[in-house]
Amino acid sequence: MELKAILAILETFKNEELRNNIIMGVTLLVAIIILIILIPIYILLNPIESMKNFFSDDEQAIVKNIQNDYGSINYGMGNITINSKLGFPLENIDKVVITAEYGMYDPWNTGNNTMHTGIDLSGMHRDNVLAVEKGEVVFAGVQSGYGNCVELKHDIDGIEIYTFYAHLSSIGVCEGQLVEQGYIIGKEGGDPYTDQNAGNSTGHHLHFEVRTSKDYGNDVNPYGFIF
Repeated sequence: MELKAILAILETFKNEELRNNIIMGVTLLVAIIILIILIPIYILLNPIESMKNFFSDDEQAIVKNIQNDYGSINYGMGNITINSKLGFPLENIDKVVITAEYGMYDPWNTGNNTMHTGIDLSGMHRDNVLAVEKGEVVFAGVQSGYGNCVELKHDIDGIEIYTFYAHLSSIGVCEGQLVEQGYIIGKEGGDPYTDQNAGNSTGHHLHFEVRTSKDYGNDVNPYGFIF
């Protein structure tokens, strides 16, 4: 009986069509095993590289540039999450590019450095500008050089600090108003061709400052507060 069974199996392999079907079936089975077993094992062993594959090339470039400048950043699905003491002042953080740091620089290429009292964040034009912490609006209007701008006063753990948001395309708060963290206080602007009261700006962006007291000249580096 065993000999007859072996002979019967050998006889089936003489049929070319049947033989090809068997080979295709075995190949498909092997491929399925690879997909089910090997790929999950690779993802478990290489979690960061696997997560990066969810991002487009442009998104990965944004993440990489900020990582190089500011250190550790956590990946999020579609957004960049930055560990911070305060909230972030623009809503769509994954679209933000830092165009000017805090400190001495020459924005107009005149050969003369000047003090840049904040950090410039170029995001989506007219994106929502958010209060980085709850506080009181102490200024909402137009200032020379800054155009439309808003200044907030905060009390954080008993320490009074101020945050300043400039080159807005529109202002959404008024003086004396109390706002919560994340409240929309205006819209990102600064485009000299399309935004009224853009201030001294060559393109749309948010100029963001942290101050120890109200008004110009009391600035500190905002890096440690939002990054």
